Amino acid sequence: MFASLVTTTLLTFTLAAPATAASSIDYVALGDSYSSGVGAPGQSILCFRSAQGYPGQWAARTKPKSYTDLSCGGAETSDVRNLQVRFSAERPT
Repeated sequence: MFASLVTTTLLTFTLAAPATAASSIDYVALGDSYSSGVGAPGQSILCFRSAQGYPGQWAARTKPKSYTDLSCGGAETSDVRNLQVRFSAERPT
């Protein structure tokens, strides 16, 4: 049991570590309230998006080449597929 716990903990820390070569990553955040950071400080009125949500925190730590947050509180699967993904594909690189 202890070996399993240690292995799981090490795997978690390894996977959660920020990428060292993040400058080559283009990051587009999609999703609903979990992604947008509903309830976090500094959220916008539109989509209840906050820089304190997971995507903003990840981008601040890893410094991707580009970062776009298209997440929106209240989004459903069809919103992500029909609006967010479509809009992300139309954004200039």
